[in-house]
Amino acid sequence: MLSVKGIGFLVIFIIVHLCSKYLTILHRKTLSKFLSMASGVSVSYIFIHLLPKLNKYEEITEPKFGFIENTTYYFAMIGLVSFSGLERVVRRESNWSSRLRGKGIFWIHLISFSVYNSLIGYILVRGDNQRFIDLVLYIIAIAIHFISVNHGLSDLHNRLYDKFGRWILTFSIAIGWATGAFFHINAEIIGVLFGFLSGSILLNVIKEELPVDRESNYWAFASGIVLYSFLLFLMNK
Repeated sequence: MLSVKGIGFLVIFIIVHLCSKYLTILHRKTLSKFLSMASGVSVSYIFIHLLPKLNKYEEITEPKFGFIENTTYYFAMIGLVSFSGLERVVRRESNWSSRLRGKGIFWIHLISFSVYNSLIGYILVRGDNQRFIDLVLYIIAIAIHFISVNHGLSDLHNRLYDKFGRWILTFSIAIGWATGAFFHINAEIIGVLFGFLSGSILLNVIKEELPVDRESNYWAFASGIVLYSFLLFLMNK
């Protein structure tokens, strides 16, 4: 899928990664409302678009892995548990010295999210978003999700993320996209990868975008859900 639109969508992801740090120029309340609305979009994307698509991939994957029913859902669970375990390690070890935390935990976090981004880049090319509008919906939801994730990583790792992390994550999504553009993996494996990615996205939305102790705006959150759900409704009629 070496097309102008494919490259254009990749450029959008790259811009989001490189420019998310500049959201800090927004007023605190404005930023809070924006991130809350982003949370709503992500939640809508998961329940209205991602989970139903997971079921479609199951129809492709199950004949290949007939000895395991609900294969893609197992891998979604594995993705969720894997990132949950990683976050527990990061939060527990954050009590280490700042020097060790800055070097060790940062790179653990970065490697895991590099894999995460590579899968998103690959699915951009090799997923079943055949219609242009499906790609647009995918781009909107994932780009907004990236903004929230980048904001969380920047808060946790500060200068390390701004100096190194955002560039490495940008590179990783480009690597995933290039792999999808030049190498073909069969549909069953894509179904497994999509399952793992779905669980990872679900965990990251819960972790990064829904905590009640974070300063947030419920009405902005609800607006994000309503607006994106309505957009999905219109586009899928």
